[in-house]
Amino acid sequence: RMGLEPQVMNHHIRPVYTGATIVGRALPVLWAPVYRPPEKPYEQLFNAYRALEQNDVLVMTTSGFRTAGVWGGLLSTAARAQGCIGAIIDGLTRDVDEIEEISFPVFARGQSPLDSEGRAEAIEWGTPINCGGGLVRHGDIVFADYMGGVFIPAEAAPEVLARAEEKQSGESDVRDIL
Repeated sequence: RMGLEPQVMNHHIRPVYTGATIVGRALPVLWAPVYRPPEKPYEQLFNAYRALEQNDVLVMTTSGFRTAGVWGGLLSTAARAQGCIGAIIDGLTRDVDEIEEISFPVFARGQSPLDSEGRAEAIEWGTPINCGGGLVRHGDIVFADYMGGVFIPAEAAPEVLARAEEKQSGESDVRDIL
């Protein structure tokens, strides 16, 4: 009704542990396959970390790379220390037990025991990306839970929230009547 393109994540991107929920601002990161370790591994990812603000969510795409996990427990711990509240990965992750142990919400397409070094590298951050079928820009609102995830353009967020609350209220009224 608002004329926005659907910004729903692909249903294959799932929480890596039960109860994971994310609501925050997106900081997009673009990953790509590599075939040898770069001179400065993780340089762009660390630059993105320095740009993180309180309540940011790292939203990453691996450009179709599905060989190794680009995320893990140590990266989750470091992200949390920078104020990040979760990560969404259109790709694979590792260290699921460790991620759950620290209750850092991560959503991913799956898991792999392989790490990304020499296999994939963050090559850019802060620019728009496609994550699981949704366009994500720096500052957009991210909402993800067990049902899936959506990306809400920052400029539309107040109206989307008002409409969502109105819809929920109307459904509650109908539920009460039924």
